[in-house]
Amino acid sequence: MISVNTGRGKDADWAGKRGRTAIDKRPVPGRVEVGMLGLGGDEQVDKPAHGGPEQAVYAYAREDLDWWVEQLGRELADGTFCENITTVGLDVTGALIGEIWELGTARVQVTAPRASGTTSREGGHEMRGSRARPATRW
Repeated sequence: MISVNTGRGKDADWAGKRGRTAIDKRPVPGRVEVGMLGLGGDEQVDKPAHGGPEQAVYAYAREDLDWWVEQLGRELADGTFCENITTVGLDVTGALIGEIWELGTARVQVTAPRASGTTSREGGHEMRGSRARPATRW
């Protein structure tokens, strides 16, 4: 894990409508609490699509971000693809449902692959991260 990223909800225009989003995730320094519903300091505005214990955190690999850097020809910060956890050296794309990862002092369990979305800040790409929940037992 190289970055923990959180965001707060804000009003924004999207597809001709005004709505609320917490898509803008930014790296935060220091320790961050991991709870059953997500990270401390992180807001999930669209809870049916992006919240609950089965979607508490979203992980994305720095290696995949770097692939996009090559495609787009510009730097991309950790958190650009809305991920809460930016990993390095962890096969996020090949993650299996039920796997338990140790991320810092937290244990999380993979619950689902990331489904491609239409609201990423970069838009028009396939996102290959994994959703996870805090692991309550081994």
